[in-house]
Amino acid sequence: MNKPVIESKKVRKKFDRAFKEHAVELWLSSGRAATEVAAERGFHAQRLSAWRRRLAPPPPGGKGAGARSAAPHNGKPKTPAYGARSTISANSATF
Repeated sequence: MNKPVIESKKVRKKFDRAFKEHAVELWLSSGRAATEVAAERGFHAQRLSAWRRRLAPPPPGGKGAGARSAAPHNGKPKTPAYGARSTISANSATF
């Protein structure tokens, strides 16, 4: 008789902050490609870029996404409301 095949569930690897910081520092200071450093450490190279963005200190001068979200909003929509009349009327068109 055939036994049912039960596939094992993939377990997601979790890395602590110190590991992430060390990996990013090694990558940036070594001058090697992210794929090389990540392969040595056992994770996908895309993680290094994500960790660098997440762990990097905010840029000086308050620029970046955080500064944009903190800007005051005047409450006006950027686009006219649906069904709003246009400034060009149907009678002004010339053929």
